[in-house]
Amino acid sequence: MISILIILGLVIVLTDSIRLSLMGWKIRTLWSLVWMIVAYGSTMWLTGLSSEDIYGYLNIRSVCLFGFIESMIFISYLFYGGKRKEMLSYYPGLMMIFPVTLLAFWMSRVINGVSFMAIGVSASLVTVALLTGLTSFFRWLRCEKSSLYVASIVSLIIYILIYGIA
Repeated sequence: MISILIILGLVIVLTDSIRLSLMGWKIRTLWSLVWMIVAYGSTMWLTGLSSEDIYGYLNIRSVCLFGFIESMIFISYLFYGGKRKEMLSYYPGLMMIFPVTLLAFWMSRVINGVSFMAIGVSASLVTVALLTGLTSFFRWLRCEKSSLYVASIVSLIIYILIYGIA
């Protein structure tokens, strides 16, 4: 189960980072800060739960279903025009909450003897560093909409396979 969660997290990070790299730098910075706050908040939330409760919230089938819907939104963004495209251009990929929560869960369980506030700050700093680094890397590679299309199709296939396995 852990390996499936890691695969799902990596697929979501890849696809959503490509989507964020297509946005302007102000919007990318804003969303990176939002995910930083989410990482801190989810760390504080997860420290009060048991591992069984957390695995109950991290339902693989639901993650695959929502990831499938998000990939369809990304593909719609690529093929729509006009007002619909403008409206979808601000959608960053809200499934990023899953890998951010996985990171917060991992850090809260691995690091012992440190206050939960310090773990939350560490998780938020790691999140913003990874997101900024990945989006900058994809900008450096000059990823275009075709890269988002390929990543969305690959993620759709992975979601279907994992949904069938789970």
